[in-house]
Amino acid sequence: MEGHIDIMRLRGRKPYFIPVGGTCPLGEWGYIHAWEELRGQRALDNIDDVIVTIASGGTACALAVANYLTGSKVKVHAIVITTSADDLYNVIGQCMEKLGVRGVEPRDLIDLIDGRLGDHGFVNEELKELVISVASETGVIMDSIYTGKAVLGMLSEMRVNPHRFRGNRILFINTGGMFNAFNGILDDVINITPSSARIHGYSES
Repeated sequence: MEGHIDIMRLRGRKPYFIPVGGTCPLGEWGYIHAWEELRGQRALDNIDDVIVTIASGGTACALAVANYLTGSKVKVHAIVITTSADDLYNVIGQCMEKLGVRGVEPRDLIDLIDGRLGDHGFVNEELKELVISVASETGVIMDSIYTGKAVLGMLSEMRVNPHRFRGNRILFINTGGMFNAFNGILDDVINITPSSARIHGYSES
């Protein structure tokens, strides 16, 4: 990738490299501003815990840093999807350094919960049923690679280790998943008859 960037620069272009997951200070500032928006809407006033997916680390780091810098009493957790928690704590530490946050350890800012279910693209029946259930009952589309696995991990942790959370008023931040509507996992919802579907297209209204 760096070779391609160098070639483009030699040709007078101005390329901008976006790292995996947008994990860079610019991308992280987006979620820091998102946290400020939540505070401005007073959406965190009655929340004990915030939970998010973590893969490349940028989103989770940004939310943890924003929570810390604003002096919020919310506890931030992230459900680990792709790698080990120890590796991700190192990534978050590097992220904090780039954002100028020093004198505090990553483990003091965020709790990483291991929610790995297998390989990156692994989808089992339990996960599929969860994604379909949430989509049909709420209209919220979850991604089976990241967000769905995080919700599954969150629900499991709530059952087996509820004391890990500060309270029972929990906000899960859905970081995406609309493309699941096109990968076949939601066919069981999309293809059922309109009379029994809980989600209707505009043409059926």
